[in-house]
Amino acid sequence: MIDIHNHILYGTDDGAADLQEAVEMAQIACREGITAIVATPHFRIDRHNDSPETLRTRLEEIRQAVKKLGIPLTLYLGHELYYGDGAEEALEEHRVCTMHGSAFILVEFSPDEEYTYIRNAVDHLMGLGYLPIIAHAERYRCMVNNPGYLWELRNMGSKIQINAASVISGPFRRFTRRLLDEELVDYLATDAHGSRERKPEMKRCRAYLYRKYRRPYVDAILVKNAGHIVKDKSL
Repeated sequence: MIDIHNHILYGTDDGAADLQEAVEMAQIACREGITAIVATPHFRIDRHNDSPETLRTRLEEIRQAVKKLGIPLTLYLGHELYYGDGAEEALEEHRVCTMHGSAFILVEFSPDEEYTYIRNAVDHLMGLGYLPIIAHAERYRCMVNNPGYLWELRNMGSKIQINAASVISGPFRRFTRRLLDEELVDYLATDAHGSRERKPEMKRCRAYLYRKYRRPYVDAILVKNAGHIVKDKSL
Protein backbone atom coordinates (compact mmCIF):
# COMPACT_ATOMS: atom_id res chain seq x y z
CA MET A 1 0.00 0.00 0.00
CA ILE A 2 1.06 3.59 -0.67
CA ASP A 3 0.10 6.20 1.94
CA ILE A 4 -0.20 9.62 0.27
CA HIS A 5 -1.18 11.60 3.40
CA ASN A 6 1.13 11.23 6.37
CA HIS A 7 2.77 13.60 8.86
CA ILE A 8 5.88 11.50 9.45
CA LEU A 9 8.19 14.45 8.81
CA TYR A 10 9.31 15.51 12.26
CA GLY A 11 9.64 18.94 13.82
CA THR A 12 7.64 20.87 11.25
CA ASP A 13 3.96 20.58 12.24
CA ASP A 14 1.77 18.61 14.67
CA GLY A 15 3.08 15.30 13.34
CA ALA A 16 6.16 13.38 14.52
CA ALA A 17 7.92 15.26 17.28
CA ASP A 18 11.45 14.03 16.51
CA LEU A 19 13.45 11.58 14.47
CA GLN A 20 12.78 8.74 16.91
CA GLU A 21 9.02 9.09 16.59
CA ALA A 22 9.31 9.33 12.81
CA VAL A 23 11.17 6.01 12.80
CA GLU A 24 8.55 4.49 15.09
CA MET A 25 5.87 5.61 12.64
CA ALA A 26 7.83 3.97 9.83
CA GLN A 27 7.99 0.72 11.79
CA ILE A 28 4.22 0.76 12.41
CA ALA A 29 3.54 1.54 8.76
CA CYS A 30 5.69 -1.38 7.66
CA ARG A 31 3.85 -3.76 9.99
CA GLU A 32 0.56 -2.51 8.56
CA GLY A 33 1.63 -3.41 5.03
CA ILE A 34 2.47 0.10 3.84
CA THR A 35 5.40 0.09 1.42
CA ALA A 36 5.65 3.80 0.57
CA ILE A 37 4.70 7.10 2.21
CA VAL A 38 4.36 10.62 0.85
CA ALA A 39 5.29 12.88 3.76
CA THR A 40 2.79 15.75 3.70
CA PRO A 41 3.53 18.37 6.39
CA HIS A 42 1.00 21.16 6.75
CA PHE A 43 1.55 24.38 4.81
CA ARG A 44 -0.42 27.43 5.90
CA ILE A 45 0.13 30.93 4.61
CA ASP A 46 -0.64 32.44 8.04
CA ARG A 47 2.00 30.36 9.86
CA HIS A 48 5.72 29.70 9.72
CA ASN A 49 6.59 27.05 7.17
CA ASP A 50 9.95 25.35 6.86
CA SER A 51 11.58 25.69 3.46
CA PRO A 52 11.47 22.80 0.99
CA GLU A 53 15.23 22.47 1.41
CA THR A 54 14.84 21.99 5.18
CA LEU A 55 12.10 19.42 4.62
CA ARG A 56 14.22 17.48 2.15
CA THR A 57 17.10 17.39 4.63
CA ARG A 58 14.86 16.02 7.38
CA LEU A 59 13.29 13.49 5.05
CA GLU A 60 16.74 12.25 4.09
CA GLU A 61 17.57 11.80 7.79
CA ILE A 62 14.48 9.62 8.15
CA ARG A 63 15.39 7.68 5.02
CA GLN A 64 18.85 6.93 6.38
CA ALA A 65 17.53 5.91 9.81
CA VAL A 66 14.90 3.66 8.22
CA LYS A 67 17.48 2.10 5.91
CA LYS A 68 19.84 1.45 8.82
CA LEU A 69 17.10 -0.52 10.59
CA GLY A 70 16.23 -2.46 7.46
CA ILE A 71 12.69 -1.11 7.23
CA PRO A 72 11.46 -1.62 3.63
CA LEU A 73 9.76 1.75 3.24
CA THR A 74 10.10 4.29 0.43
CA LEU A 75 9.62 7.95 1.38
CA TYR A 76 8.55 10.82 -0.85
CA LEU A 77 7.94 14.52 -0.13
CA GLY A 78 4.83 16.63 -0.55
CA HIS A 79 2.72 19.14 1.40
CA GLU A 80 -0.80 19.35 2.70
CA LEU A 81 -1.74 22.84 1.54
CA TYR A 82 -4.37 24.68 3.54
CA TYR A 83 -6.03 26.70 0.82
CA GLY A 84 -6.40 30.43 1.34
CA ASP A 85 -5.26 33.80 0.04
CA GLY A 86 -1.73 33.49 -1.29
CA ALA A 87 -1.85 29.71 -1.86
CA GLU A 88 -1.36 29.96 -5.61
CA GLU A 89 1.53 32.41 -5.18
CA ALA A 90 3.23 30.07 -2.73
CA LEU A 91 2.90 27.23 -5.23
CA GLU A 92 4.24 29.29 -8.11
CA GLU A 93 7.17 30.47 -5.94
CA HIS A 94 7.94 26.81 -5.12
CA ARG A 95 7.48 27.32 -1.40
CA VAL A 96 4.92 24.50 -1.45
CA CYS A 97 5.97 20.97 -2.37
CA THR A 98 3.70 19.16 -4.78
CA MET A 99 3.44 15.40 -4.39
CA HIS A 100 6.93 14.08 -5.24
CA GLY A 101 7.41 17.02 -7.59
CA SER A 102 4.42 16.00 -9.69
CA ALA A 103 1.42 18.07 -10.79
CA PHE A 104 -0.61 16.58 -7.91
CA ILE A 105 -1.14 18.75 -4.81
CA LEU A 106 -2.89 17.65 -1.60
CA VAL A 107 -5.31 20.42 -0.55
CA GLU A 108 -7.36 20.89 2.60
CA PHE A 109 -9.99 23.39 3.64
CA SER A 110 -11.84 24.40 6.77
CA PRO A 111 -14.46 21.75 7.66
CA ASP A 112 -17.11 24.50 7.53
CA GLU A 113 -16.00 25.96 4.19
CA GLU A 114 -18.71 26.71 1.64
CA TYR A 115 -18.79 24.55 -1.45
CA THR A 116 -18.50 27.46 -3.88
CA TYR A 117 -15.18 28.41 -2.26
CA ILE A 118 -13.85 24.86 -2.60
CA ARG A 119 -15.04 24.61 -6.19
CA ASN A 120 -13.42 27.92 -7.11
CA ALA A 121 -10.17 26.83 -5.43
CA VAL A 122 -10.12 23.63 -7.48
CA ASP A 123 -10.83 25.62 -10.64
CA HIS A 124 -8.00 28.09 -9.89
CA LEU A 125 -5.47 25.35 -9.13
CA MET A 126 -6.34 23.40 -12.25
CA GLY A 127 -6.06 26.58 -14.26
CA LEU A 128 -2.44 26.79 -13.15
CA GLY A 129 -1.79 23.22 -14.22
CA TYR A 130 -2.07 21.47 -10.85
CA LEU A 131 -4.12 18.35 -10.10
CA PRO A 132 -5.82 18.90 -6.71
CA ILE A 133 -6.42 16.02 -4.31
CA ILE A 134 -9.08 16.92 -1.74
CA ALA A 135 -7.67 15.80 1.62
CA HIS A 136 -9.95 13.86 4.01
CA ALA A 137 -13.02 14.72 1.95
CA GLU A 138 -15.33 13.11 4.50
CA ARG A 139 -14.80 16.02 6.92
CA TYR A 140 -16.42 18.82 4.93
CA ARG A 141 -19.95 19.53 6.05
CA CYS A 142 -21.02 20.86 2.66
CA MET A 143 -20.05 17.48 1.13
CA VAL A 144 -21.86 15.48 3.81
CA ASN A 145 -25.00 17.49 3.18
CA ASN A 146 -24.70 17.13 -0.59
CA PRO A 147 -22.49 14.26 -1.85
CA GLY A 148 -23.26 15.37 -5.40
CA TYR A 149 -20.69 18.09 -4.89
CA LEU A 150 -17.97 15.44 -4.87
CA TRP A 151 -19.19 14.12 -8.20
CA GLU A 152 -18.90 17.63 -9.59
CA LEU A 153 -15.37 18.09 -8.25
CA ARG A 154 -14.28 14.78 -9.74
CA ASN A 155 -15.86 15.65 -13.07
CA MET A 156 -13.79 18.85 -12.99
CA GLY A 157 -10.66 16.71 -12.63
CA SER A 158 -9.87 16.81 -8.92
CA LYS A 159 -9.33 13.63 -6.89
CA ILE A 160 -10.76 12.50 -3.56
CA GLN A 161 -8.83 11.17 -0.54
CA ILE A 162 -10.38 9.72 2.60
CA ASN A 163 -8.80 8.59 5.87
CA ALA A 164 -8.58 4.90 6.71
CA ALA A 165 -9.70 5.51 10.30
CA SER A 166 -12.94 7.11 9.09
CA VAL A 167 -13.91 3.89 7.32
CA ILE A 168 -13.68 1.86 10.53
CA SER A 169 -15.14 4.15 13.21
CA GLY A 170 -15.97 7.68 14.24
CA PRO A 171 -18.52 10.32 13.22
CA PHE A 172 -17.67 10.16 9.50
CA ARG A 173 -17.98 6.39 9.07
CA ARG A 174 -21.44 6.32 7.50
CA PHE A 175 -20.66 9.05 4.98
CA THR A 176 -17.22 7.60 4.17
CA ARG A 177 -18.72 4.20 3.40
CA ARG A 178 -21.32 5.84 1.18
CA LEU A 179 -18.48 7.42 -0.82
CA LEU A 180 -16.88 4.00 -1.16
CA ASP A 181 -20.21 2.44 -2.19
CA GLU A 182 -20.45 4.98 -5.01
CA GLU A 183 -16.76 4.50 -5.88
CA LEU A 184 -16.12 8.19 -5.41
CA VAL A 185 -12.82 7.64 -3.56
CA ASP A 186 -9.49 7.82 -5.39
CA TYR A 187 -7.08 7.38 -2.46
CA LEU A 188 -7.17 5.83 0.98
CA ALA A 189 -4.55 7.26 3.37
CA THR A 190 -3.77 7.31 7.08
CA ASP A 191 -3.33 11.05 7.77
CA ALA A 192 -1.10 9.73 10.56
CA HIS A 193 0.33 12.21 13.06
CA GLY A 194 2.29 10.05 15.51
CA SER A 195 3.31 6.67 16.82
CA ARG A 196 1.00 6.70 19.86
CA GLU A 197 -2.14 8.44 18.62
CA ARG A 198 -3.36 8.77 15.02
CA LYS A 199 -0.91 6.07 13.97
CA PRO A 200 -0.26 5.00 10.35
CA GLU A 201 -2.68 2.07 10.47
CA MET A 202 -4.36 0.64 7.38
CA LYS A 203 -4.46 -3.14 7.85
CA ARG A 204 -7.90 -3.33 9.46
CA CYS A 205 -9.38 -0.97 6.89
CA ARG A 206 -7.76 -2.88 4.03
CA ALA A 207 -9.31 -6.14 5.23
CA TYR A 208 -12.74 -4.51 5.41
CA LEU A 209 -12.41 -3.05 1.91
CA TYR A 210 -11.48 -6.36 0.31
CA ARG A 211 -14.44 -8.04 2.00
CA LYS A 212 -16.91 -5.39 0.92
CA TYR A 213 -15.86 -3.98 -2.47
CA ARG A 214 -14.63 -5.03 -5.89
CA ARG A 215 -10.99 -6.08 -5.79
CA PRO A 216 -9.90 -3.93 -8.78
CA TYR A 217 -11.39 -0.85 -7.12
CA VAL A 218 -9.67 -1.54 -3.80
CA ASP A 219 -6.38 -2.22 -5.57
CA ALA A 220 -6.74 1.17 -7.25
CA ILE A 221 -7.38 3.23 -4.12
CA LEU A 222 -4.68 1.47 -2.08
CA VAL A 223 -1.88 1.19 -4.64
CA LYS A 224 -2.51 1.87 -8.31
CA ASN A 225 -3.77 5.47 -8.15
CA ALA A 226 -1.01 6.52 -5.75
CA GLY A 227 1.47 4.97 -8.15
CA HIS A 228 0.35 7.51 -10.72
CA ILE A 229 1.36 10.29 -8.32
CA VAL A 230 4.95 9.14 -7.93
CA LYS A 231 5.12 8.67 -11.71
CA ASP A 232 3.46 12.07 -12.31
CA LYS A 233 0.66 10.73 -14.46
CA SER A 234 -2.92 11.94 -14.38
CA LEU A 235 -5.49 9.23 -13.66
